[in-house]
Amino acid sequence: MRELIGLVTIVALLIGVTGYATRLSQLRAELEELRQEVGYLPRRFDNELAAITIPTYRPLTYRLRVRIPNSTPDDRAYRLAYSTVWPEGTAGPRWYAAMPVSPGESVINVEIAPDPKDQQWKIAVIVRSGDRTNRLATSLPQEHVDVFQGAHKVLSQGVGRQASSHDVDRPLRLIDRRWLAGEGGLMLYEDRPPPGDQIGVFVELQPDTGPL
Repeated sequence: MRELIGLVTIVALLIGVTGYATRLSQLRAELEELRQEVGYLPRRFDNELAAITIPTYRPLTYRLRVRIPNSTPDDRAYRLAYSTVWPEGTAGPRWYAAMPVSPGESVINVEIAPDPKDQQWKIAVIVRSGDRTNRLATSLPQEHVDVFQGAHKVLSQGVGRQASSHDVDRPLRLIDRRWLAGEGGLMLYEDRPPPGDQIGVFVELQPDTGPL
């Protein structure tokens, strides 16, 4: 009888452990799915600029989670700059405007769409940091709107779906998407864009060290 009771106890324990392990595996899968949906930045990036793309399901809409260290050299401030044009022959986009980004984690939303207030197409940038929300928007020229509304190939760079880190002293290009419109769009060479101004979506987290 004693042996039978022992055997039943062992079987019950094995069943319990197996059920616990199965549930633990399910919870880990659910946690990973949740992290993908909201954007997860590992703590190992605490002393660096960190960013990850959050999936979106609307056209011309982009979301990211970024983290700025709470302590940086010289208590450096950071800003988020944005644009839709990279002029030909220049080293970077012509930034339209920028807004400050606080230390810690922030969620960034970038959308190109008609503004419900006046129906003008704009690039709108929203930064949510803790309990603060900042928004900037810039009206777009019609030639940019025509490109965004057309069916063109897009050359995509910037931050991806895997969390990445970056040195605090240098700008971090969060979004770099270039629409390859017209005949020049078929003439790529070594992943370089064709001649002419490049229309696209450009967003950069950069040290706030002076004029744009």
